[in-house]
Amino acid sequence: YGSRDAWLRVGMALHAEVAGGEDGREAWHEWSRQHPTYDPDLTDAAWASFRSDRAGGLTAWGIIREAEAQGWHDPAVADLRRLTDAE
Repeated sequence: YGSRDAWLRVGMALHAEVAGGEDGREAWHEWSRQHPTYDPDLTDAAWASFRSDRAGGLTAWGIIREAEAQGWHDPAVADLRRLTDAE
């Protein structure tokens, strides 16, 4: 499992991507439940503290980078990177 800082970075990036929307909050809870110290109240409190803009430079790519650092890999992401870099 990642660090608390990594957990917060993922939450902030997700929050920025969905402008603080309920779907994002639910997805973050779903992901957070995988950790043995998951606390729904703490997760909600953190979510409520995040900004809904991208001022901190946090985006979905931040989530992907964190997942890759934890060993996740998806060939479709490599294809998406090639398309994004080409534009």
